[in-house]
Amino acid sequence: MILQSKGLLQYDSSVCKYLPTFPYKEVTVRHLLNHTSGLPNFWDDIRTNLDTTKSNGNQDVLAYLIQHKLPLQFAAGTKFQYADIGYDFLANIIENISGLSYQEFLYQHIFKPLNMKNTFAYMVTDIRRIHNKNLAVGHVYENGKFAYAHLQTKYNFVYYLGDFYGDGSVVTSARDLAIWDKALHDCTLLPCALQNESITEASFNGQTIYAHTKPNISYGFGWFIKNTPTEKLVYHSGGHPGNTHVFYRLLDKNITFIFLSNAETANLKSLRSRILQMLSN
Repeated sequence: MILQSKGLLQYDSSVCKYLPTFPYKEVTVRHLLNHTSGLPNFWDDIRTNLDTTKSNGNQDVLAYLIQHKLPLQFAAGTKFQYADIGYDFLANIIENISGLSYQEFLYQHIFKPLNMKNTFAYMVTDIRRIHNKNLAVGHVYENGKFAYAHLQTKYNFVYYLGDFYGDGSVVTSARDLAIWDKALHDCTLLPCALQNESITEASFNGQTIYAHTKPNISYGFGWFIKNTPTEKLVYHSGGHPGNTHVFYRLLDKNITFIFLSNAETANLKSLRSRILQMLSN
């Protein structure tokens, strides 16, 4: 959105304009932003065929798509289907246009201006390669006790998928997320008229595209959107083995609820729901 505001990018331009080797000419930047690209299912159709003896990342999945020419799941722009790799490609677009690494771009244009001193856009997600003494390591509850999630065999993908960035490589704190929330509320980085497109529902032929229909939840740019008769809620969750996080913004009440946990337990979802219900009343 920062690049678009500077006239360096257009949402409805083909991804190929900014990422020339991208194999789907019909997919636009907007489609990646609002998860309507129809890109192949990464978890089922791509991940299982990657070389697990090395750490894979953005360039590896792009090379796989170029080589294997997997079809789109549906015509771009017509439906919603969450696609993490779309945000990896957005990170690469940022790099190609700006000439900076994804990490450096976010630091220069967001984290430094907002004084978010404990926020980092790492270029990896493999916890063994993130050198941050304040990092809260993810835990799972196994056999009556908590254990490091990344050491569990069933989560070995954290190693061979360790070089992805753009879809979930940011490490931050609740305090810094509160700073980020205030910057969004005050339209510090972008004029409100431009920023508000991120919380505008995706549509096709004039009809809202829903991510979920019971209840009706739509999607903007990086935000799920839920409209009720009394309020507008925008939110997004994030997870990694042993970590579960949610960022809720009740826009009409100007209330933000930041929930970060480095332990996965059965009651976390109900706890979040109870707190959100209390804030909504």
